[in-house]
Amino acid sequence: MADLFTAADLAAMARLGIDPAEAARHVALLTHPPAAARLERPCTRGDGVDRIAEERHRDLLSLFEEAEKAGRLSKFVPASGAASRMFQSLQKALDDAEATWFDWNDRAARGDAGAAEVVRFVENLEQLPFAAELRAAVGEDVFSDPRSRLRELLAATLQSPGLGLATRPKGLVPFHLEEEGARTPFEEHLVESGLTVRAASGRTPVHFTVAEEARGDFEALLERHRDGLQRRLHARFEVTFSVQERSTDTLAVGLDGLPFRTAEGELLFRPGGHGALLGNLAALGGDVVFVKNIDNVVPDARKGPTLLWKRLLAGRLLEVERRVGHLVSLLHEGGPTAADEALSYLRETFGDATAEAETLPPAERVAWVLARLERPLRVCGVVRNQGEPGGGPFWVRSRDGRLSRQIVESAEVDLSDARQKALWSAGTHFNPVDLVLALRDAAGRPWDLLPVRRRGGRLRLEEIARGSRAPRPRETRPLERRHGLLEHALRRGADRDVRPGQECPRPPAARAPPRAGVAALSAASACGGRASPPAAARRPCRGGRTTRRRRSRGGAGLRGPGRAGAPAPGPGAPGSPPSRTRGR
Repeated sequence: MADLFTAADLAAMARLGIDPAEAARHVALLTHPPAAARLERPCTRGDGVDRIAEERHRDLLSLFEEAEKAGRLSKFVPASGAASRMFQSLQKALDDAEATWFDWNDRAARGDAGAAEVVRFVENLEQLPFAAELRAAVGEDVFSDPRSRLRELLAATLQSPGLGLATRPKGLVPFHLEEEGARTPFEEHLVESGLTVRAASGRTPVHFTVAEEARGDFEALLERHRDGLQRRLHARFEVTFSVQERSTDTLAVGLDGLPFRTAEGELLFRPGGHGALLGNLAALGGDVVFVKNIDNVVPDARKGPTLLWKRLLAGRLLEVERRVGHLVSLLHEGGPTAADEALSYLRETFGDATAEAETLPPAERVAWVLARLERPLRVCGVVRNQGEPGGGPFWVRSRDGRLSRQIVESAEVDLSDARQKALWSAGTHFNPVDLVLALRDAAGRPWDLLPVRRRGGRLRLEEIARGSRAPRPRETRPLERRHGLLEHALRRGADRDVRPGQECPRPPAARAPPRAGVAALSAASACGGRASPPAAARRPCRGGRTTRRRRSRGGAGLRGPGRAGAPAPGPGAPGSPPSRTRGR
């Protein structure tokens, strides 16, 4: 360690609360990349991805409503990310001082995706949720002549003075247009929370992790809209904020394997991945917690399927929690068939291989089973994979030969291996960040989350710092997706005709009988464990996980104390809800 860090380095780490030994571990992680995940096969429907049949909806929704009324529910939203990646194509256009509108149009015609986004931005300017704000910033002359005034328009959009969208927190960028005006992801999460985690008393607990420098902006936006949203939703928001601790920052390492240094000779630390927020989550002491990324939101007219499936997701978690609690009680009471019942449940629900336990003496078998049942639970969802980069559910073989379901990122797979590449390409589902966690034991005591995290789980990323590449580790597997600026901003249409307090028009009844409802991931060990913790999914506007299934203009809208849920369309139909996968 003495060879790696100077006295000034050690002093800088002390100010951040970073243990020098941990920083040295970061260097080791980067210079010795993690072993590739060994894919056995993709998780598919019936083999790792479960479906919730429509006839089960009533029971699961009943479990959800019981927990909701009892005040067991809360929401946790990682919201510290900046919007810079959303605007990469526009930023490149602004940086190219020589290119004209005609150049961008020509490049787009030749298949340049970045140029195509610039063209879409210009041609659909009036439809953007921040159009009014931009018009006021640049004036009517520039706004009405975007082709010849392109650089002025881009500068006002991305920079300050102007809208400064490229440096805003993603949660504060206008995403949707509703009848009352533009709405940010932060506001959308408040609306969704009022319809999913509101107790019978009206108490609606929501927690956001934000960048320290942006906290005041979030708090100001909350104060502007709190009263109006509370009246519409009959909710009493209890909104709290926390920041990602600097002690969880990761050290950047140069391509030479040594700690990367800035032009001033200082070490470069970058925020860790979402796994670094595990401490923030644990500090809340929540019971049943929805976890959803800040940009995973949809407009009001498309919230019906979202609300229905979030409730079903929670219902499935509560169903598993109840069954696990019953089995644990039987095991502690010494029931003669308890171990066999529990082993069967582990196989059927979690996909655990239990042959090892079946050969153990009775007392050891009970201990083996309890070790797998007495822990946090997690349920998460998947949608059909339609070419999205990011994580998906796979059966993975560990070093000790065990097979388990995991959400795997492409960066974790050895794609130079033809078989592994073929298995990766055969994946049928994509995992956005939409989780429900059970974080307390049967006695209501919070679980200690740190022991169940997979400490060795990480990604190695490469970034550019002042012209030099600097890889760095992250403790999670972020779900990186293409960040198109206009991906949902241009799909509002009739969605603007619905607002909180009104019921959205429902789509016409299908002529054919609806197919069974989609799969919900059965519960898994939570918050790390052998599966990935909350991770980043980035796309505005069409709403993260719902982008491919909410193109219908109908669905249940927002209502007051009541709960509206749109009937589940059949899979594959417009508006089809996501499948759900399970993994431990």
